[in-house]
Amino acid sequence: MLVTLAAHRVEFVIIGGLAGAAHDVGWPTTDVDIVIDTAHENMAALHSALQELDAEYNTPHSPPIVPDLRRLRSLGGPQLFRTKHGRLDVLKEAGGETYETLTRDAVTAVYGTIEVRCASLEALVRMKLAANRPKDQAVVRRLQEALASKKNERE
Repeated sequence: MLVTLAAHRVEFVIIGGLAGAAHDVGWPTTDVDIVIDTAHENMAALHSALQELDAEYNTPHSPPIVPDLRRLRSLGGPQLFRTKHGRLDVLKEAGGETYETLTRDAVTAVYGTIEVRCASLEALVRMKLAANRPKDQAVVRRLQEALASKKNERE
């Protein structure tokens, strides 16, 4: 999925468990979560990438709903997809964080043959605290411990 997104020049920041893994604080995950730049050109690039990925909205509809540019632009909230490579969750914002806020302190990680932006430890903590879900409590503690360890290393 990431290679396809990169090939289509989609601007995004990885969040969630995959971003945590970039900081050696990953947690079990079954999908790729990204926050995207909502600029017109980027939404068109996302649409092209989703077509190549044979994406469908992750709903029980029959026949499946295929994403189109109008839906991608207009729908708020997470847009959850099934692709030929697994689940992809596309968000315009997560816990108050947007593409613009996440890129301020994002880190670069190498996945296979590409470099991608991943949310910083600080941003991951902010998003998990904002979500305030029971399943996030243990992850927040691990992220905060990693953040404290990182600060101690700098001092």
